[in-house]
Amino acid sequence: MKVLYISRNELPSTSASSVHAAKISDEFNQLCDEFVAILVGPSYSKEKIQQIVNFYGLKTSFPVIGIERREKMFRSE
Repeated sequence: MKVLYISRNELPSTSASSVHAAKISDEFNQLCDEFVAILVGPSYSKEKIQQIVNFYGLKTSFPVIGIERREKMFRSE
């Protein structure tokens, strides 16, 4: 199974929605054949991803694509 998870959170953060995004990404990464998370942020280097794994105590690291935050992108009009 292939999963692409999109979240408007930037990691790491202590907000509940960011914790959720990190934990659900960790679980999907363990369950899926291919997994990629798309998160707000300029870039997610290997070092930043490892920082996220350590910050949340995750079991795995997973590929992350960073996207620029645009307020209108997330509003329904």
